[in-house]
Amino acid sequence: MNSVKFLMSTFCAVAFIFAPYNHVISASAETCKDVEFIFARGSGAPLGGADNAAWVGSLEPMIKESSLSYNFYELGTTSYHNAKYPAVGIGFDDAKTIMNTMSAIFTATHLGEFSKSVDAGVKELAGRIEDVSSRCANTKFVIGGYSQGAIVVSYALPQLNPDRLIFAATFGDPVNYLPEGEGINPPACRGVWYSDYRIYAPNCKAHAGLLGANKPYTPKGFSGKVGVWCTYDDIFCSNRVNLRDPIGDHISYISYGLYPEAAKTIREKIALVYPEASKTETASGVSRDTAILIDSSGSMEAMIEKFKATALDIAKETLDGGGNVAVFEYRDLADPFKPRLLADFGSNYTEIEHAINNIKTSGGGDIPESALSASLHVMNTLKWHKNATKTIILLTDASYHSPDLDKVTLPQVIQRSLEIDPVNIYAITPNSTLKAYYEELTSKTGGKSLLLGDDSNIDNLIRTTILDRPEITFPLEVYQGKPSEEFTFRLNTNSENVKYEWDLNGDGVFERATASPEIKTTFTKNMDFYLQVRATNSAGLSSTASTHVIISSSSTEPTINNITYELNGNSTHFRYQFGPDTSAVLIAVNGNLIGLTSSENFVLNNLTQPATVSLIPVGNSGEQGTPIMFDLSPEGGFGAEVQILAPNAGAR
Repeated sequence: MNSVKFLMSTFCAVAFIFAPYNHVISASAETCKDVEFIFARGSGAPLGGADNAAWVGSLEPMIKESSLSYNFYELGTTSYHNAKYPAVGIGFDDAKTIMNTMSAIFTATHLGEFSKSVDAGVKELAGRIEDVSSRCANTKFVIGGYSQGAIVVSYALPQLNPDRLIFAATFGDPVNYLPEGEGINPPACRGVWYSDYRIYAPNCKAHAGLLGANKPYTPKGFSGKVGVWCTYDDIFCSNRVNLRDPIGDHISYISYGLYPEAAKTIREKIALVYPEASKTETASGVSRDTAILIDSSGSMEAMIEKFKATALDIAKETLDGGGNVAVFEYRDLADPFKPRLLADFGSNYTEIEHAINNIKTSGGGDIPESALSASLHVMNTLKWHKNATKTIILLTDASYHSPDLDKVTLPQVIQRSLEIDPVNIYAITPNSTLKAYYEELTSKTGGKSLLLGDDSNIDNLIRTTILDRPEITFPLEVYQGKPSEEFTFRLNTNSENVKYEWDLNGDGVFERATASPEIKTTFTKNMDFYLQVRATNSAGLSSTASTHVIISSSSTEPTINNITYELNGNSTHFRYQFGPDTSAVLIAVNGNLIGLTSSENFVLNNLTQPATVSLIPVGNSGEQGTPIMFDLSPEGGFGAEVQILAPNAGAR
């Protein structure tokens, strides 16, 4: 292994360059509110930055619909107890990850400032709540924090009065603690049990943050008032790292739509405290992701306007229902014409309308088009929101190449649909022959084929794909265990009067049915497949969900062996060998990450104060192994940097 990968950011030390959010977030000292929302930003983020804007933007529409009075406050706005949260960075200019470099220097000289920043945040948070509570006896609080701000929230909880707190939400918490995920074969991976504060943590082996575990994560008196959001590959909270993009998941809480998802939970918690004032029928947050894929080949000219009108109806209903819409066009790869993104998720109706109305038909010449390649392109291009119902609406007057001109096959498209949880494909075509032709693609991805000329069917499509289908998701992206162990598959759903059908072996046949969103089963042999469930409500409308299941009689974790180190003044040269299925090592000093390398040796320079150095093996697929720790005792002040050397001759 000749490449060296480095992680240049700790606790998302990202210099977010965003315009400040202009929402007025402070109230006069004389005005008391029913609810105050407090947010703590991540490392290096400015006041009014992107995560705070996402927090406010997700909660305010929901709270505005109630009769409650409210206020938003961001830590760092005012000094309390002589403390004002700075959300200090870690000494890096940005979050750039340097790849394929043979040597680099990492410094951790600002780690002491980071601890001071967290302490200041804890003091300001406790002081703000104390001050408001002293003036406003009935005000209650909802608090949230991202990355370094999540640590602030976690550490502050024991100092707060649980009776004043409605809910605390943490996003990407580096001191996360989920005991059910600990060990080589943890119970969480079989769905056996979860901590009651585990709201969104799809990695079953997530059990401790990169800075260790804050135990207990829910202090006495706070049961039901704390929730964790931790993305699958978030290196800081999930015990995994994406070796191609180490901090990608950590900075994706906005793009994954997890602040609106959190707003749903917070709305439920507020309703428990203020049941009459909180009544609302409008859903908060993103629940539908709809990609409209339009065939723009020359043969579509005669009917393109009717297709456009249908697409605009679908887009409007999706957006009105709180969802997202993207627009693509495709033709035939032989033209050549690659599938094109015309409007991404997050676009408003005016932008969607412009994209659709400006589609021009051209090209073609043969009957089949590249619908398979285009569908796969849509699935791989979009950043689908977590827990959203995902749909592709395919509008075409032609069949598809099978395999496509770039070798994409129907099974590949179906498999990718399942991997994304799934993406249901609906095809709208102008005649019954094409409708029948698309049945295999649509049915095996959980969708349907419909006729363009049947307005009742199109109206039904809009309703069933956007508004009325049951919402179901699995809590985990991957379930793992051994043959003969019992698994519990329990869906997240708020739907009632629903029948659940389960495909428990990945063959596409739903062989078992239940009245509840839960099923227990065992597997008798090693397997690797996608389990599916179909939920159908009393109106006959259905949705599907899928999750990856791995059954293996052997369980291993990444390791490093034959570790040696040589002290030379304030420098320490580490050498080691990777164990089977191990490809990288995370390097931390006093629990603070300062490097990620695929080399089998490095030098720790300028460590001039006693410190604990941790080497954390990382597997080929990104899972983290058990840290190996060394106590080093040089002399002098504090400073640490890592120099990664070229791999030894025998390096893997």
